[in-house]
Amino acid sequence: MDLAPNTPSPTRLFASPAARALARTAGLPLHGLRGSGPGGRIVRADVQAALGTRGAAPDEPPGWELPPGSRAEPLSMVRRAIARRMTAAVREAPHFFVEIDVDAAAMQAARAAWRAQGGPVPSVGACVLRAVALALRDEPELNAWLQGEQLVRHDGVDLSVAMSVGQALLMPVLRQADRQDAHGIDRWLRETRARAESGPLPPGSSRGGGFAVSNLGGFGVRAFTAILQPPQVGILAVGEVQQRPVVRDGALAVGQQLTVTLSVDHRAVDGALAARWLQAFRRRIEDAQTWT
Repeated sequence: MDLAPNTPSPTRLFASPAARALARTAGLPLHGLRGSGPGGRIVRADVQAALGTRGAAPDEPPGWELPPGSRAEPLSMVRRAIARRMTAAVREAPHFFVEIDVDAAAMQAARAAWRAQGGPVPSVGACVLRAVALALRDEPELNAWLQGEQLVRHDGVDLSVAMSVGQALLMPVLRQADRQDAHGIDRWLRETRARAESGPLPPGSSRGGGFAVSNLGGFGVRAFTAILQPPQVGILAVGEVQQRPVVRDGALAVGQQLTVTLSVDHRAVDGALAARWLQAFRRRIEDAQTWT
């Protein structure tokens, strides 16, 4: 049987690119829709009619209106860039999360001793970065990138450190973090933040990190989950050191507890490996030798 040039084939679905994209986003099968375009072609309006949205995007509630006194402001270029990066990370990397509580008494005791000596006192964030770096030396499998079907393993321990400056979310890299003590890391943190607040960081400052750390403990946050930064396969979310009830030798006591949550890319990291790395991190935090 001959078909006219614009007559839909019995085996081929004629639809515009806009119609296909909208239907794919909404999860609507195109088969069975009657097209109103030339030769029965399915156009965007046909998909909208089937969805009952009458022009609204499928993820916008029909009739959404701003209440009195509200105003809409466009996202800044910085926030738009962050939104694109975060959306791509969530879409591309299958995340899973592992949380652990750590006894921070040894770390806090070291900070109290430094304070008593009258010298500079590294922040909790600097101490955590040191423990992270040493844990990556102990369990190096998370110090890696996933690129296509290749796992790139890093010899050096370079940490991407999340840093909020104004509206920007920066990820400057602390180079050779495992070779620095808490005091050196603390100086790097203060100097990097001051430089970022006064102008752009030097080119390349955010390149090459093998693992990432995000810390909201300074804001009183107990625990949270962080989004990966592909191609990295791991990021550690750090909460606040808090006094909490703990059980020691069968008795109730008050402990200095730190909650951290590890986000990993399940394509490269399994649960057992994530748990082993967290155990290494716990050992480093709780070992007084880490702070000598």
